[in-house]
Amino acid sequence: MGRHELTISYKTFGCRVNQADTNSIMRRFWNRGFTVVPFGNPVDVIVVNTCTVTHVADRKARQSINRVLRTHPDAVVAITGCYATVQQAEVRSLFPGARVFPINAHDKMVDDICSVMGLEADDVATNCRPQSLRFSRIRPIIKVQEGCDHVCAFCIVPRARGKSVSRGVAGIVSDVKSLVADGAAEIVLSGVSLGRYVCPDTGCRIGGLATQILGDTDVPRLRLSSLEPMDFDRSLVDLLSNQRLCPHLHLPLQSGSNTILAKMRRPYTVDEYRDLTESVRAVSPDISITTDVMVGFPGETDTDFAETVTFINEIEFAALHVFPYSRRLRTLAAHSEQTVDATVK
Repeated sequence: MGRHELTISYKTFGCRVNQADTNSIMRRFWNRGFTVVPFGNPVDVIVVNTCTVTHVADRKARQSINRVLRTHPDAVVAITGCYATVQQAEVRSLFPGARVFPINAHDKMVDDICSVMGLEADDVATNCRPQSLRFSRIRPIIKVQEGCDHVCAFCIVPRARGKSVSRGVAGIVSDVKSLVADGAAEIVLSGVSLGRYVCPDTGCRIGGLATQILGDTDVPRLRLSSLEPMDFDRSLVDLLSNQRLCPHLHLPLQSGSNTILAKMRRPYTVDEYRDLTESVRAVSPDISITTDVMVGFPGETDTDFAETVTFINEIEFAALHVFPYSRRLRTLAAHSEQTVDATVK
């Protein structure tokens, strides 16, 4: 074709769902004739997949995009992810030299960039090649659910990801079998709101999906990513005795104060959260339970914070992800006047 091999690299910020999205984008480009190379190398196309869960995530994305545009002036730079979706106008204004694609436009991204690179539709059959679903990831991620139906007062993600939708069991099982055949020793099921998974064909929830994967495939280890406590499928408890299901659950707490949980619009109490962990540990005493905790939410007092610390010590989490509240425009909490000083946070 008289041209050099087309190359692409990527930088991913944020959660496992973003990682799964990036893998999906890379597969599309691979099947159009691109070779994936490590980030930082000379390259034709760079995809930056952004996060917007906090203002720090926004800042990191902007810094990375600026660096990419400065160090790769001849590359086509594509920006996607939650920050690029929620703040499209800002991103387009700040980075006129880049191409911006919201989360629901990944197919358009591939078509547009392939056109820019001179890869015509007729080239696809020539360049298309069988490809590992996992690339080089040790623990490949399968996104089984997208979107969120909750309206937590602090969270902007539903505006980026939309309403909850789920993939069918059959397609997920097929992906797992392909990954196992490719040598995957552990597979992670992920979703924006994984506990909201409902198969559109059978109606089974996440527990049913995990049961079918364990029954119909030879996956050595299956791991579940974050599960919101209010969405927890109790049928998962019985599965925890299965040695192929990783003995780990990430259950975001956010606060150990019922007052703050109510302000956050988190539809559970500390007693209900405690009951969930006790049910899990009754079946799997050595399970690793990890969590997220937000500090400095509008209106949080020293008493609320002390209740959170006491509850954390009671539950004995294996690990904590603790982060300060970050004001997100177009969320309920953004309108609160009960702000907590940054030094207190």
